[in-house]
Amino acid sequence: MLRYNDSVPANNSPILGVHHISIKPHAGRFQQVIDFYHGLLGLPVAARWQKDDGTEMAFLHLGTGYLEIISVPDDEEKPAGALEHMALATDAVDELLDRVAAAGYEIITPAKDIVLGTTPPQPARIGFCRGPVGEKIEFFCVK
Repeated sequence: MLRYNDSVPANNSPILGVHHISIKPHAGRFQQVIDFYHGLLGLPVAARWQKDDGTEMAFLHLGTGYLEIISVPDDEEKPAGALEHMALATDAVDELLDRVAAAGYEIITPAKDIVLGTTPPQPARIGFCRGPVGEKIEFFCVK
């Protein structure tokens, strides 16, 4: 998939990869988040449930991991974090940005070709949008 440098040594870490990325919308926007990622972007719902305290939860399959969605009460302040954005691998950057824009979501960076300054250089096509609860999403295509 993404090759920055074919000479990267074998993974000797106990970390095997990404299991999930988690976002926490307010409860009143939980279904909107499901509609965006499942209905609009087409991610399959792997699991959806409600905890005893009423917290709604879902796992959407990203292909190589999951997007975890956890509702928080509407009157609760969401915790601040350091996550800048999430990048979703795709071969359809332009199509996804068109779909997101047609649904009324903000396009932060229109689709464009870039070359990562890696060794060897890696061409890619990228574009950024905002999700339903303000999350920054990058669509990333290795060329």
